[in-house]
Amino acid sequence: MSKVKRILSVIMAMVMVLAMSVPTFAGTVTASKITVNNLDVNASITWLQIIEPNQSTATGWAFTNGALAEFQKVKTFSSLDEQQILWKLIKYADKENKVTVPEGTIAATAADFQTAMANIELNLGSSYVDTDVTGNEITAKKAGVYAIKATTTDTANYAYSPMAAFVSFKPYTTAPTELDNATVNAKRTTIKIEKTSSEADGVVEIDKEVEYTVTTNVPYISDDVADDKVTYTITDKITGAEYSAKDGKLDVTVILGEGEAAKTETRQVVVKAETEPTGQSFVLNLSDIAKNRKNANLSLVIKYKAIVKSEKVENTVVPNDGKHTFKPNTNTLYTAKITMTKTDDTSVKLAGAGFVVYRVDGGKTYYALVEKDASKTNNEYVVTEWTGNFETAKAEGNLVMTDSEGKVVVRGLDDSYTYMFKEVKAPEGYSVNTNDSTATWDVATDENPQTPDKRTGTASMTDTKLSALPSTGGIGTTIFTIGGCAIMIVAAGLFFATRRKTQK
Repeated sequence: MSKVKRILSVIMAMVMVLAMSVPTFAGTVTASKITVNNLDVNASITWLQIIEPNQSTATGWAFTNGALAEFQKVKTFSSLDEQQILWKLIKYADKENKVTVPEGTIAATAADFQTAMANIELNLGSSYVDTDVTGNEITAKKAGVYAIKATTTDTANYAYSPMAAFVSFKPYTTAPTELDNATVNAKRTTIKIEKTSSEADGVVEIDKEVEYTVTTNVPYISDDVADDKVTYTITDKITGAEYSAKDGKLDVTVILGEGEAAKTETRQVVVKAETEPTGQSFVLNLSDIAKNRKNANLSLVIKYKAIVKSEKVENTVVPNDGKHTFKPNTNTLYTAKITMTKTDDTSVKLAGAGFVVYRVDGGKTYYALVEKDASKTNNEYVVTEWTGNFETAKAEGNLVMTDSEGKVVVRGLDDSYTYMFKEVKAPEGYSVNTNDSTATWDVATDENPQTPDKRTGTASMTDTKLSALPSTGGIGTTIFTIGGCAIMIVAAGLFFATRRKTQK
């Protein structure tokens, strides 16, 4: 049974008691307190008594302050007089038929009562008063039904539905002398919604999986809305990333309530492609949760994951209960960039140095695959994904190359990682530096504030010129070779000439 039904039951139960003991209403009774819980810190309350004791009526009650006309605007009550309406309310509350009501009386419903309360707040709003109100308490001096209206200056985050409280008599033997205290839980709809991601600083790396968390509260759905008409959805849209879906379906974790009473389940939603702007979206239907009025105002958290595909990711979420206007909430993520500067040992800027960018995470090394940004006039590369294969990463077309200024910019990085630059190709006339360069993230300054959309880092490396080698085949060697050969020929000639003479 919903909150309104429970309140109505209590009201009608007391109506039945009072109807059977009307003659005992006499004398002065002590005041009581009506406490309204579940108000936000910026809320205030006003009230109007709409039903009061009346010993001259059949039920012992009568409408007051113009409330009867507002009840008669409800279709069920439109052709009925005051006492007929009260009898219908009694019939509704008397499930065991202990009270004799006029023949043919059909019980009212909780929805009838809620619609009447909405009419009263709408049309009798100027009659509500804030006298005898202290904080969230109203001093009640008479038994009966009180209409209560909560308003807040924080209209961007909260909205309240009409409320009612019944002030009854404490148990008595001969005549009622004391009023009992009453408590009402405000029918509050939290129309604010918060969205966060696992990247608390708002900086993320391309190809990284991010977990998003949406936090809100289950809205209060009036009892005048039939269960099959209750609607409550959460629509999520993302650009610059793709949901971590499988076969077009995304797992969403739904957490209802807090602490030990929290209930957690996983629901699947269908991912839909969006064109304006290009991205993806899904609709999570939570109507079954909102239909159970006991869930009203309970904490509601949903979680899901997405993979970053661009340098800027925007994820927007908005609920819809068919009645209130919810303000969308957007979480924005950005990627960071690092500038590598290449020089020789005399500070000459070197073009044509090629690097592989990598990082180590969890004992594994991941190498960046990149694309050059042709839209930029300066020399910039964007990470597209990461691989564990160094041979793939060092391929000629994947290297980040320095320009004539000795610089190269790499974008799509996450400042929570430490990145390394490994030189694979040295500029002409220089040797490859086998000592990898570790990038550092810049410190924020007035000129370079280091906000998430401007997060930067730097790296540098120095190359050494190739050493001069000795010549092997110059003119001096040739002369000595020719001279040596000539001497050997002359010596051979003399040897054979001398030998012939000896033989003769």
